[in-house]
Amino acid sequence: MTAPFRSITLSIACLAALVGCGSTDKSSAPAAPVPTVLHLSTITFGDGPAAPFTDEVKRLSGGALTIQIDTAQHRDSGRAGDPAILADVLSGKVPLGVVTIESLQAKGVRSLDPLAAPGLITSVAAAGVVDGGPIAKKMLDEVTAKAGVVGLAVVPGRLRYLVGVPSPVKAVADLSNQTVKLFEASTVAADAFKAAGANVVLDNRTDTVKSGERALDSAASDISNREMTSVAHYLMGNVPLWTEHFVVVANKKAFDGLSSSFRSVLAKAGSSSAAISATAVQQEEDGALLSMCNAKLVEVDRLAPAEVTALSTAMKPVTDAMRADPDLGPIVKDIDRSVAGIATPAALECVAGAAPDSDPVALTGAAAALVGVWKLDVTQELFDKAHPLGNEVGGVGLSELTFTPDGHFDYSVGGGHLPSTGVWVDGDLVIIKILGTCTQCGAGETWRYHWSVFGDKLTLTRAPGAGVTLGDGPTGIVAGPYTRSN
Repeated sequence: MTAPFRSITLSIACLAALVGCGSTDKSSAPAAPVPTVLHLSTITFGDGPAAPFTDEVKRLSGGALTIQIDTAQHRDSGRAGDPAILADVLSGKVPLGVVTIESLQAKGVRSLDPLAAPGLITSVAAAGVVDGGPIAKKMLDEVTAKAGVVGLAVVPGRLRYLVGVPSPVKAVADLSNQTVKLFEASTVAADAFKAAGANVVLDNRTDTVKSGERALDSAASDISNREMTSVAHYLMGNVPLWTEHFVVVANKKAFDGLSSSFRSVLAKAGSSSAAISATAVQQEEDGALLSMCNAKLVEVDRLAPAEVTALSTAMKPVTDAMRADPDLGPIVKDIDRSVAGIATPAALECVAGAAPDSDPVALTGAAAALVGVWKLDVTQELFDKAHPLGNEVGGVGLSELTFTPDGHFDYSVGGGHLPSTGVWVDGDLVIIKILGTCTQCGAGETWRYHWSVFGDKLTLTRAPGAGVTLGDGPTGIVAGPYTRSN
């Protein structure tokens, strides 16, 4: 019988050898060791925050230990799927899972609370330092002691800002007795806004804003999600609230059953992957903000300095209570020391001139190689391997790209169709500006890809935008080489 949580594959040649019908040549090279594969469950789209951790596990183990990410089971559950993942890990249904702070709070874990405290960690870079440092081990030790699972890693997520709907938040008084919806559903986050006089509503989804809600906490990439664009959003670019943090946990029996070297790899990967995760998250958020500004789906505003101070003062009792707490106080002090030398990021703003303003240019010369119809059946496996953006929905199905000689582009996938205004080609960079009114499909965005054509195959990869290290655009377009069909 196959050992729990271990994937073993035997080649036909090996099977033949087992039954005695293969070669008896003793000089044959021994078969490569079969890697141990652990399955990890997460509710995020694509590989989400776990990808750098899993990559580090593979690197540190030399490929002997790998992690397969599974997003299918709880993919559409939103935050409601988070306790289910923790339950699956506790029961041994899956060996590994990615959960949020609030699901562990329900198990009595308090050491993670400072991660969601207002004003303590106000940049993704700072989150990477904290999550990859020794303070994270202290937090994870309490997860192991109280939650019934083994805490392996704290993974940094996005920086969340104050967002006014349907008008800017200009003063702390604007929040008094008003409804503030928090997608960062930590009790600490809720207490902070209650201290500022707001009525707090917790939501486990990031795609709806209801009438009567005055403000919310949001990352730039959240605003591009589904129904979030149905009302005006004013991202207060100088009011960072807190960073998201996720926790990788393991089933105790599965963890104890691993070799000591594999257990050491998992612990080291938690530390070494934090900074890598932080860089990837910041790149995605930069790209999301650029897209939202291009599509005019968000306005970036600022709170007056005196009001920023007033909001910080109003929320300060929550952090002060932690500092006075005998268990949490030392953790807060360690966080203060860890982030002391890290600069606060500049206030967010929309960057002008991020998309071409000229008319499309005919595809001539080397760019003429793009002209034609290109197709690819984007399977779920191909989609997931292409590392989808955290806020991406759809993209699986028969995908068709059409580039016309006069410099236009059509994109269809799974029966949906989205025409562009035009294509601009500069060397190996192709810039595509999208038409239409379906904002969740990308209308109003500008996509950037590097391109290459070899024979009848077209390959596109993400490319930087203005001041961005990670290009935007659908993951299905970079899921694999497209084949010319005309």
